Amino acid sequence: MPESEISLLVTNDDTKLTLTYMKSSLTDCSSYFAAMFSLNFVESNKSNVHIQFDYPSCLQAILDFVIKKNEIDWEACNPFKMLHTSTYFQIHEASAACKLFIFDSWLTLDNCLTTMFTFKQYTIDEEVLNYVTVMCQREFERIICTEQFLKLSYDLLESYLNMANLIVNDELDVFIGISQWIEYDARTRFPFFKALLQTVHFANLSVKEIENILKHSYFVKKNTEVQILLKMICDIKLNQTESQTSDNS
Repeated sequence: MPESEISLLVTNDDTKLTLTYMKSSLTDCSSYFAAMFSLNFVESNKSNVHIQFDYPSCLQAILDFVIKKNEIDWEACNPFKMLHTSTYFQIHEASAACKLFIFDSWLTLDNCLTTMFTFKQYTIDEEVLNYVTVMCQREFERIICTEQFLKLSYDLLESYLNMANLIVNDELDVFIGISQWIEYDARTRFPFFKALLQTVHFANLSVKEIENILKHSYFVKKNTEVQILLKMICDIKLNQTESQTSDNS
């Protein structure tokens, strides 16, 4: 094997890949490999280097993209894993390509919530996280109609409904979203109904809207405590209206 060529044995629990490239190509495209091969690391004089990494096939696709100029098959590649890989190995050209694909072709209202929570959990990329967070804040009324919203865990739903700067144009949409989420798996989720209603600003609803909720909501009818609470809110709002009318007359 020529001295300037190096083999990377990339493994995880299920996969072993041997990737062979010119050492200079690796150092040119990656700050990670530039440091490994030029800063007196033990790997700098080896012709074979073992790397333990979760996504060997992603590293192969990325290195083939930047070194061999192969196109990335996005249908076969997970964009989260690809961006995580390119960020981890500091391959900036690949990171830019991953983010361009995510922004232009992949990110939609149907997957933005799961994308946001995934990027928060794994701190994959701050730019993508900020972008998708704003998207989730601004598109609440449309997102509550998507399957990803209905499939959220209770903790993630509560986190989303309490999200800072969440733009809600009609508070009734929050109640509708909660009701739809409960209905998706009512047997399991109904116990969370009362707690989730704390995210609804009922003061921003009219008396008529609250009365309609009391009259038509199946889940409200099943919870006496919620009924009492909503009736109290109605009474308070009616008393406030009567007081204002009296003051004006």
